[in-house]
Amino acid sequence: MKIEPVGVIRAGAASALVTALLAAHVAAVPLTLIPESGDARCAIVVDPAVMAPGDSSKGLVNPALEAEKQRIRLRDSVQDLAAVLKKMTGREVPVVTGPAPAGKTPIFIGSSAQAVFGPVGASAPFQQGMRVVVDAGKGVGLYGESMLADSYAVYTFLDQLGCRWFMPGELGEIIPQKAELVVEEVDLQDAPHTVYRGGSGYGFDDVFMRRNRMGGVLPPTQHCLEGGYVGKEEKAKHPEWIAEFEDGRPMSNRLKWSNAALANRIGEIISERQRTNPQFFYCLSPDDGAVFDQSKEDKALDAGDFDPTFQMVSITDRAVTFYNRIVERAVKDHPELLFSALAYVQYTRPPVRERPHKNLVIQFAPITYSRAHPMDMDAVPDNTALRYIISGWGDASQAMSYYFYAYYLADPVSSAPFLRKWAVDIPYIYKHGSCRYWQPETMGNNEFFFMAQWMAQRMAWNPEQDPWALYREANDAMYGPAAETMWAFWNAVDKCWVETPEYSG
Repeated sequence: MKIEPVGVIRAGAASALVTALLAAHVAAVPLTLIPESGDARCAIVVDPAVMAPGDSSKGLVNPALEAEKQRIRLRDSVQDLAAVLKKMTGREVPVVTGPAPAGKTPIFIGSSAQAVFGPVGASAPFQQGMRVVVDAGKGVGLYGESMLADSYAVYTFLDQLGCRWFMPGELGEIIPQKAELVVEEVDLQDAPHTVYRGGSGYGFDDVFMRRNRMGGVLPPTQHCLEGGYVGKEEKAKHPEWIAEFEDGRPMSNRLKWSNAALANRIGEIISERQRTNPQFFYCLSPDDGAVFDQSKEDKALDAGDFDPTFQMVSITDRAVTFYNRIVERAVKDHPELLFSALAYVQYTRPPVRERPHKNLVIQFAPITYSRAHPMDMDAVPDNTALRYIISGWGDASQAMSYYFYAYYLADPVSSAPFLRKWAVDIPYIYKHGSCRYWQPETMGNNEFFFMAQWMAQRMAWNPEQDPWALYREANDAMYGPAAETMWAFWNAVDKCWVETPEYSG
């Protein structure tokens, strides 16, 4: 599947288009949803199928499983919308699965909204485009290309009302208190820049992810190439598929990436599996370790690029050659099928000769690079190489995944806010690295890392924003009267990390 940039109206973007849109609505009639006194004048209107109780996902496979997961997410979003509006104003907003009660302005959700307001108008991979409409004559419409995007619209609406969730739990929740709820007419069509936004590890729960419009389609990253497709019996029949040591002995835990017949066979296996158990992604990452085929056939696929980190020739070009052959065979039968593979150990550096297939997403995990220092600091060993790797993969690929580390690996207990590092590194991967999947490795360190984490998720939706403005928003909202003191404190802590000439991770 070709990942194209989405041209949409961005929420909060300082653009001439948004300015013109807002100016056009200055004279528009505001819509009072909840008055200063008395009951709410609005009701949330949603299709009854969305609000069905229970979870019928057991036994389903993608895409049916994904559809049921999205329904549950939207149901939870609708219930949350009603709960947040009550927290905001103190008034109950009913949820109805039929027509809005007499005298109530409808807040239409999902398919109910589309029936009233028409097409979404924004599109993104895996149906993630959404629309927020406020019309004094028709009501409010919160909907998208899918139930997942319907949920995005719900939380975009709450975001515009000032609601924020800076970290999981009640402590990270900011719900503005309003005596009345009045909204201006608007028609906002938007979509996330990335195909996936999330985290891998601890620190996020489903509620936090839903409220921050995280999710999408996650590329798998497990080590599975050698053991996940061709079985032992088939390997035994084809010794030519097995990798070799330099002296010709078989390397039983590795495959011969130069063997075109093997690549074709793996592509066939994936194609067969897709017919019976459909998936969005298949992973092609090799098993862990740093010893690979030493035969002349595999070495002939290398491009001679020397990797200074591992002090050996990069094998990225041979890896991409093998991956591409697998993908080319599988997409003959399933053109939209996507594949993922790590940029790791000796295949971390970008390819010199080969270009990844458009359906192949490479995930870069900079585990051997400095954790605390921004990548624009040339005094840091390997920063020049790091920028080369990111830009090189960005030039070669249409869509990259980034697996940054949201903590300091050598000392995860000490407070490390990562303000300067992520303010530099994250814009860089969007400008130079074709970042379309954002999935950092996270920990439960939100008490000192929440500003960078929240900034990163906002940038994953819209990378045109200013990281430092997002930091200040989070800091000021969370700390209130202590905001200036805490801003100075966290910047002092961050400065210690950045200005200490110790570069391990």
